[in-house]
Amino acid sequence: MSTPDPEIRAASAPDLSPDPRLRMGDYMTMQVNARMRIFAALAAVGIEPDEADQLVCAVEAGAVAGGHCWVEEQCELAPDERGEAYGQGWDGGVTASIDTLVATADSVYRQRGRALTTSAVQKLAEIIHNHQQAREKAGPADGTDVSHSTGTGAGE
Repeated sequence: MSTPDPEIRAASAPDLSPDPRLRMGDYMTMQVNARMRIFAALAAVGIEPDEADQLVCAVEAGAVAGGHCWVEEQCELAPDERGEAYGQGWDGGVTASIDTLVATADSVYRQRGRALTTSAVQKLAEIIHNHQQAREKAGPADGTDVSHSTGTGAGE
């Protein structure tokens, strides 16, 4: 398998933080943005919001399950030279991590209603955009420039 050209990869991949904890935030932001695009794409081809939610939740829970597999592989891999107590602590940490990942996958799979919320937000943004375009196209009724209006009504 060849490594992609770094210039192509850099152009298509967002900048990720070198700090692991901050990088997780980067991934979460990408996931939210991707989820919104997926819901929009599924709605565009006629998938109902409930079905879209089920599909996206299944994919997200599956991603957590993939992490579970990686963590589970660490069980009984503590360095022998550290001793038995270290190994027991290691395995206890792996078990606690596995339990947390299972609970996370369960929670993610049960999350519903995001497709409807995403759809409503997108429709609201479209309404606002269309209203602004119509307002700009119509021009001001009294000849004043409305393109920089604050919309507060105070002192305009």
